Amino acid sequence: MELKDYKGLFESRDMKDVYELNKDFILDLIDTKKHIDKLNDLPLVIVHPTDKTKQRISEAAKVITKLKQVYANQIVVLNKIMGNETSGEQSGDPIEAFKKRKRIDNE
Repeated sequence: MELKDYKGLFESRDMKDVYELNKDFILDLIDTKKHIDKLNDLPLVIVHPTDKTKQRISEAAKVITKLKQVYANQIVVLNKIMGNETSGEQSGDPIEAFKKRKRIDNE
C-alpha cells in the first residue's frame, strides 16, 4: 500500500483535509507495514543445528510481534480518524475495503 492509496481513500470520502492533517501518521503506518513485510522473509524460529528438537524464537519474530501490535493499534486509530466502526467488518485496514469496493465498481 502506498500513500496515494490512502489519499484516494480519503478523497473518496471527501476527507482531503483530514488526510492532510494525518499524512505523517499515515506515512508511519505504511512504514510499519513495510517493516513487517521485510521481517516476514526472515526465519522466525531457529532450530539447533544438531538437535532438531531444540528450537528458539528469533529476534525477528520478537520484533515482528511488537510491530504487528503497533500496526493493529495504528489501524484502530485510522478507523477512528475516518469515523469507521471499530468492530465487525470495519475493524480491518480501511484501504483494503476501499480497494475491494473499487474493484467491484470497475467490474
